[in-house]
Amino acid sequence: MQFTKRNVSEAATSLGVSKSWLDKKRLDGGGPEYHKFGRRVLYDINDLQVWAARNKRCHTSEVSPGSSVNASDKSHPKSEASQ
Repeated sequence: MQFTKRNVSEAATSLGVSKSWLDKKRLDGGGPEYHKFGRRVLYDINDLQVWAARNKRCHTSEVSPGSSVNASDKSHPKSEASQ
């Protein structure tokens, strides 16, 4: 198995996003798959390419994969608090 690894800064540069964005996506989900070796976080370049391909869009109204946003969902924290 060939593992071409990138650290978080290198992965962020490859994707054109910030390091902090990748850090947040590891907590929230929705970012590229990663490996954890002790304290080190490493990304396989193949996983970065697969993630980027999955997130390709044709127009702005497309919902991203893994998104929990649902336009028909009527529940909202403010509306529940006011009841």
